[in-house]
Amino acid sequence: MMYGREHRLLTFAPTEGQVVALVATDTGRRWLLQLGRETGTDPESGEQYDDANFRPATDDATAVATVSGPAAELDLWLWNRPTSAPLHRTGDTDALAALDAILAEGMQ
Repeated sequence: MMYGREHRLLTFAPTEGQVVALVATDTGRRWLLQLGRETGTDPESGEQYDDANFRPATDDATAVATVSGPAAELDLWLWNRPTSAPLHRTGDTDALAALDAILAEGMQ
């Protein structure tokens, strides 16, 4: 499964107050994810899309939750692979649960 795509037919609407920071504790890198919904209609098939997803957040966004750990462990977790150690999760439990739901769904 893959996650997070941008498509010209889909519109991303951020969910206010749902920015999650990913922090690689071994490299010092930090990424901000804006959670939200993407919607749209395929003009050829008429198929409608309305899915939870995320996009990179702006640099000035404020994270309400953080998931941290070594970069390799974060990578495994983002791809729904087992990690060798638990990641450290802090902050807004609703935002963390929303991110978990997005990752569990994947992209088909």
